[in-house]
Amino acid sequence: EWGFRKGRREAAENLSYNEEGDCPRCGGEKQPSTITGYLSCIKCQYEWQDPNHVAVKKGPPANYRRDAELIEDVLAIAKNAGEIILKHYRESTAKVSIKNDNTPVTDADIEADQYIIRELNKKTNYPVVTEEGVAEDGWVQQTSESFWLVDPLDGTKGFIEGNDFFTVNLGLIFQGRPIFGVVYAPAFDELYWGGESYPAQKRVGNEQKLIKSREMPAEEFTILVSSHYSITRKEHIRSLWPSCTIVPMGSSLKFCRVAEGAADVYVRRGPTSE
Repeated sequence: EWGFRKGRREAAENLSYNEEGDCPRCGGEKQPSTITGYLSCIKCQYEWQDPNHVAVKKGPPANYRRDAELIEDVLAIAKNAGEIILKHYRESTAKVSIKNDNTPVTDADIEADQYIIRELNKKTNYPVVTEEGVAEDGWVQQTSESFWLVDPLDGTKGFIEGNDFFTVNLGLIFQGRPIFGVVYAPAFDELYWGGESYPAQKRVGNEQKLIKSREMPAEEFTILVSSHYSITRKEHIRSLWPSCTIVPMGSSLKFCRVAEGAADVYVRRGPTSE
């Protein structure tokens, strides 16, 4: 936890581990993770949250290599889940049913959900909380202070209607706040990711670049709204800002467009919930 409180990127060079022995699994050397602040084994990559093994202030640099490998693994999981969804989308094979909360779910949601849970469990030791699991069980089991929060197919209504604005969302939560996240838009092959210790980035194919939001112009700015935003509400926005451009869009892709400077603001007047 020390790494989070002090700012891991600046503190990483001074992080070390308390010297209470090597990895209990394989005897390998332990180093702290810049993503979680907890120790991981260089050899077998096991990571644990034993309070007796919290990173302390001194010693060798943090394990950037292990974090970089983990990030690539998570990015690959998001992309592969997107490919599962895209196959259903292109072949129109996804069956639709209604969940207990009266929202739609498809075979693509469920298949991607199962894949993500299985693969994250292989790569990390954190519990995985998914939208489809919560919808099925109706409640969330007690998790550790670190866990994955997943929406395997955000924008299901748009997916069913045949528009391309759907995404795969993966977030790593620590002590109630997101510290790392990935959004993948399969129809556009656009991958966004970043976190507390890593700048926001976008990858399309093999090309990757840093992204940042743009300064809000005084007028003629771009406003994103939900794909199902009513005409009345759009007219209300235009009455307030006649020169603005209103762009309907589904899923978390709206946040990514703002983050990369392709739009200026996302307006939402409906309810939100955790």
